[in-house]
Amino acid sequence: VIDRLSHHRGNMRTIASDNIALFQLGVNEGCKDRVKALLDNDVYVYPAEWGVMEGGQPVWLTKSSATNVQIYLNPGLIQLIRDTYFATPTAFGYKFKDQYVSSHPSLPEPELPIPIIALGATAFFAAIWGWRKGKKLGKVKSDSKLKPSERFDGNLFKTVFDRHIETLTALQTKINTYHMIMSKIYSEVM
Repeated sequence: VIDRLSHHRGNMRTIASDNIALFQLGVNEGCKDRVKALLDNDVYVYPAEWGVMEGGQPVWLTKSSATNVQIYLNPGLIQLIRDTYFATPTAFGYKFKDQYVSSHPSLPEPELPIPIIALGATAFFAAIWGWRKGKKLGKVKSDSKLKPSERFDGNLFKTVFDRHIETLTALQTKINTYHMIMSKIYSEVM
């Protein structure tokens, strides 16, 4: 499963762009501020709502607590994973359904594997990042070292993907929390 994920990257970026409306980015400076707020510390993977800090800067107020961890449970992210890998019974994700197993020693609910979640979160990042100038970017200037912004390039976003892999791998040490999150995503995309 894992080795084939990169072949589905391009379509995922397009689908991610369709699922960022929930962030209500706005335009111009307000959009720039909201993009920055979302990308700082990867808070876009949480379900949340906009608030305002004392200085007037927007903040993505997450709905997590000590007993109800919500990381990676953003409904737009879940929809992105569903639309990319589970849209039809013959979609890529369904081909490997028997490989989605529980990592928990006593709870049997299946879980999605870390790379699917990490790639979805990375595509979400890329779609939001495309608005960092206050409007959706087209192609970047030819003298820039970056690829066209609409391209979901593995090298350009590798550090983001690796960061999500590390976060999810670290979460595995919290067996109950990890299982709750990964099995909840599985049940919502199926």
